[in-house]
Amino acid sequence: MAATLDPRRTIRDLEELRALTGDADGAQRVAFTPTWLAARAWFRERLAGLPVEVHADAAGNVWTTLPGASDRAVVIGSHIDSVPNGGWLDGCLGLLAGLEVLRRVAADYAGTPPVTLRVVDWADEEGARFGKSLFGSAACSGNLDLDEARRLGAAAGNAETIKRAVAMQSATFDFDEIEAELESLGRVPLRALDPERATQMAKAAEALAARAAADGRRADAVDAQMLAVRSWQRAGNLDAARAAAAQHDAMTGGKDRQ
Repeated sequence: MAATLDPRRTIRDLEELRALTGDADGAQRVAFTPTWLAARAWFRERLAGLPVEVHADAAGNVWTTLPGASDRAVVIGSHIDSVPNGGWLDGCLGLLAGLEVLRRVAADYAGTPPVTLRVVDWADEEGARFGKSLFGSAACSGNLDLDEARRLGAAAGNAETIKRAVAMQSATFDFDEIEAELESLGRVPLRALDPERATQMAKAAEALAARAAADGRRADAVDAQMLAVRSWQRAGNLDAARAAAAQHDAMTGGKDRQ
């Protein structure tokens, strides 16, 4: 008999989270604070007994993965951080709904669904801590301006706060690691990418190229821009591929493209 979703269980989880991390004024799960870390630890406890893998990426996003028979993945989720005095359902409802779907799918398919299922908790989605929202999701999509994020952290005097969060085994938060993770996309065979993933690859490569060019690393910028050209081609977006190729030619004088 197929398992069923249990909305009442989700409501119970939400009420428990509210009691743990809220007060009379609302939710207090501001990113990179002890309350946020407690909320993430609480969510990790909800995964006990499920056949999942959990890891944090370089931007602090936490991914819970139920491996499937196929590497193709469905990604669902939201964020557990809040603004000060936030609504009790904002962000966390999407994350806990994703948890309930994961429970249902794991039960239905004896732990191995036809496709991989991932539930993601984006880091600092609200931006209440540093004054810039969508930090983790922007890093994942290749749209994070790393220099701007560095300046925000330095201007706010938050470097020690970040270090404490990392020391307390929160998600890793390291700008250089984010850049390295984007670079690692280049080692993924393009032929293995579907159009959506290839589009993500192209955007990440263009962001890398711009950053490398700004830093005076011409060879790295040229390589990243060529990856963007090929990724746009793989995605089937020929207009974007032509624009990326024109940018590549501007970098090289049209001599290096093959």
